[in-house]
Amino acid sequence: MSSHIPLPKEKHSQTKLYVTLSSLTSKKREDKRCIETHPFNYRCTFLTNAPLEKQKVLEHIGGYYRVKLKPSDLISPDFINGYVKPDTIIALSLESRIDTGDVIAIDGQGTLILSLCKDTYEELGIVGSKAQFPLDDGSRHIVRIDLNAGIMDPSKKYYQRIKWRFDEVLDREMDFLLGRFDRETGMSLNFDMPGVTQCNPVIEEHVLRNIWVPEVNELFDETTKHPSDVWNERVSEVFEWIGVAASGTDGAQRL
Repeated sequence: MSSHIPLPKEKHSQTKLYVTLSSLTSKKREDKRCIETHPFNYRCTFLTNAPLEKQKVLEHIGGYYRVKLKPSDLISPDFINGYVKPDTIIALSLESRIDTGDVIAIDGQGTLILSLCKDTYEELGIVGSKAQFPLDDGSRHIVRIDLNAGIMDPSKKYYQRIKWRFDEVLDREMDFLLGRFDRETGMSLNFDMPGVTQCNPVIEEHVLRNIWVPEVNELFDETTKHPSDVWNERVSEVFEWIGVAASGTDGAQRL
């Protein structure tokens, strides 16, 4: 069960604040779903009031890989049939910032996602949709390609056109981070492609001492789809505290 603060429809283009409350043991965990909808992120902050066992966290996360690839390598039959279809693949290009250049990702569900600046999008010629951010109308576009779809067969005209446009426009090698995971267990798997470098996650630990920690158990008492104003206000206060505490400042002592 979880509750959340719904956003007014007319403000969806202005804010992405979404607060959810759920148990890590729940089969309907919304935190995992939320993370999976942000394929261009590569860092996260985990805040806990319990001792952090780094080694167990690293063993659970597993390793990842760094390799130089052309975007067309991600749509090759060998890559799709050898990695995307049987396993869970997550990929992210590193050379450009999401707000200034072209960024490419695979979201773990078999979807190749391209966040493109206006010039690249127009030259590529593959239909996409306007990005919600930045708010400048038409400055960026998102192109999504389902790598598991039947039309991504080399014998299909759709695939042939995608391959042609990739070779024409996205023809240079880029640095990619790649993760390969077992679809059933979630365990990290090895990448056996040439040129890969294995990497390990880096955990930066910051300890805040003698700070006030808000009580959140009471928030679980209200789990309706339309929480009360009191619940919304209380969750907003906790959310503000999390932001201050995560920044490592002394302000968490005063909230």
